[in-house]
Amino acid sequence: MQKEKYCPKCLKLVDGKTSKCPQCGYEFVEVIEEDEEVTNAVQLHDPVPAIVWKATGFICPIAGLVLYLIWKNDRPQRAKDAGKSALSMGIFWASVLVLYVIYVVFKSKGLIV
Repeated sequence: MQKEKYCPKCLKLVDGKTSKCPQCGYEFVEVIEEDEEVTNAVQLHDPVPAIVWKATGFICPIAGLVLYLIWKNDRPQRAKDAGKSALSMGIFWASVLVLYVIYVVFKSKGLIV
């Protein structure tokens, strides 16, 4: 640990081992560096299978989009699964809509009987 540090509240130089500023009473928070392997292991372990988030986004694209926006920072893999399936279903429905409009236009001009 460092020998001396500044208090962020009163800017007084204090001992690096102290947990509380003697001047203003600010309590220092000990920063623990994360181990990259531990962080990745926690992200890989998800009690709910990925197919659930994919199906949710596929069945209801709005729900998939909302889940993506909620989880994009905290649970990136879940967010990716829900967002991808919501996007694919959105593209599917957009394609169906375009084909339907083309059908209606051709039908109104008498090109399709």
